[in-house]
Amino acid sequence: MAGASGRVALLSSLCSGKSTWKIQARVVRIWEAYPVHDPLSPFALNLVLIDSHGTKIEATARKGLMAKFKSELSEEKVYRMSYFAVGANGGGFMASAHEYKILFNDKTKVKLEEDSMIPLNVYSFKNPAEILATSNECDHLIGISVIATNVMLNIPMQERL
Repeated sequence: MAGASGRVALLSSLCSGKSTWKIQARVVRIWEAYPVHDPLSPFALNLVLIDSHGTKIEATARKGLMAKFKSELSEEKVYRMSYFAVGANGGGFMASAHEYKILFNDKTKVKLEEDSMIPLNVYSFKNPAEILATSNECDHLIGISVIATNVMLNIPMQERL
């Protein structure tokens, strides 16, 4: 946990009920969220953050704070972040499997840090059968990458379909 010494909390230790957290994390992704009924007017800036242990968490800045955080944050950069709320991670979709998400507010501070030992990303690989078997139960977004293996497998295409 963060304290007067400037130590930072790991993302895995975040929970609700406290607003004095201090973390160090890399921004993996940033995107604007749009309502279905008004696709021209974003209502939030969403981020996926990762810490030195590879734990990921979603962070959100609501409409009134979007411009501030959009100008202060960039993908792949590492920041020290403090004075934010932590709430339950739920809703229509979840960008991480973390139980909680970070909620930026007008007191939230972000400071660019020198590149650290925080990875650019961490991947959790699953075979297609596992993904298909859990697709109805999965409560967070899954990124899917396909790697062509035609040459390596030496199996004719018609036999793989």
